[in-house]
Amino acid sequence: MMLLIAAISFYPLYEDELSLMVMVSLIVLPVLLLADLIVKAGKCRVVCPEDAVVHKGEHTLRIKTVNGGISPVSKADMDISVSYLPFGEREDLSDCVSVPSRGSAAVMQELVMDSYGAADIRVERIRIHDLLGLFTWRRKEDASVRYTCIPDVDESYREAAEQIEMLISGETDGAEIPTTSPGDVIDFRDFHPGDRLTLVHHKLSARFDKDIVKIMGAGREPSVCIAADISRDRDRVLEECYNILFFLAQLGTDVHMMLPEGIVPVGTDTLDGIFCRAVTEKTLPTDTASAMTVIVIGGDDDDR
Repeated sequence: MMLLIAAISFYPLYEDELSLMVMVSLIVLPVLLLADLIVKAGKCRVVCPEDAVVHKGEHTLRIKTVNGGISPVSKADMDISVSYLPFGEREDLSDCVSVPSRGSAAVMQELVMDSYGAADIRVERIRIHDLLGLFTWRRKEDASVRYTCIPDVDESYREAAEQIEMLISGETDGAEIPTTSPGDVIDFRDFHPGDRLTLVHHKLSARFDKDIVKIMGAGREPSVCIAADISRDRDRVLEECYNILFFLAQLGTDVHMMLPEGIVPVGTDTLDGIFCRAVTEKTLPTDTASAMTVIVIGGDDDDR
């Protein structure tokens, strides 16, 4: 608006060709800048890194702005939100970057993970400015990444895992391990997505008007299920669970973990992915109907 007022004022002050050219330039320039901004807004996009599994500490988050246009972006502002799970804390961040033509530039944000859980990082919106800062194009974004913080392997837990392995294998005195024959039905529960259709109990499903599946026995080979009671020291309990699961699986024990959706088999190659789901839960179940030995870590008495 100020440029238009200045352009109009040139004509009565200087009634010659030069003033006319200046007036036309001042009128055309904003139009060109706006057209260039619209093109750049369509060519710019935000790229987040892939989801990552990390351990406690500081981590550098690198979010890129890619410019596919032939003119540079003088300034691009990003509004970023960080939500920490499972407790729901939220942090709002903002940063800006200049992006060259047909290139990219990255915003570097420090992310502090001081407890086991996850951080959902989402780019809420981006604001692109023209070269002179006359116009701004604001656009909502849907770029996101999750950093999940899980425990690291600690050799100090190996001995505890070996003692548990000896107990469940019967090499030391201890409680008798309950076992069943393969194919024995030990309980029933509601159907969850991913359950095999062959486990659906049709008579009970028809009686209660909902899908009910059978819980099968563990077989003659004894198995162990690790459950976490995180009502007190959440991080310490999760760390013990992770390490006990890791070393038991490394010893070749048939080991499982209890999650809200049920009992999940664990191996050293699948533990990180399964534990990523566990650490984002506020509470984990500590009871089940199963033929396995269930070891509860944590609780009021700090059971191990």
